[in-house]
Amino acid sequence: MVGIAGGKDKCHWLTSELGFDAAVDYKDGAVFKALRAAAPKGIDVYFDNVGGDILEACLAQMNNRGRIACCGAISQYDGVPSGDRAARRAGLIVVKRLIMQGFIVMDFMAQRDEA
Repeated sequence: MVGIAGGKDKCHWLTSELGFDAAVDYKDGAVFKALRAAAPKGIDVYFDNVGGDILEACLAQMNNRGRIACCGAISQYDGVPSGDRAARRAGLIVVKRLIMQGFIVMDFMAQRDEA
């Protein structure tokens, strides 16, 4: 399991405390390369909470028929992605036959005590 976080301390926390196999520091600037190194066989499942460049880096490395849960797009809240970027994302989703589904915590409130 690979996590993505901002900063060395947060990445260390992911691997040392939470048990992630690897962590990618998005503040390093080389997210695509770091993801490729951390997940050389590609990505099967991705939980997205930021959208933008991180989503694009993950989409490009998704394995065919991978699954993406979209819980947020915080990087996009102040703007709209350009048409070229949106078309590239859609193209990758189609070509890789990905399943991309929205995830809203309120849909699971009945199970909150169990969680």
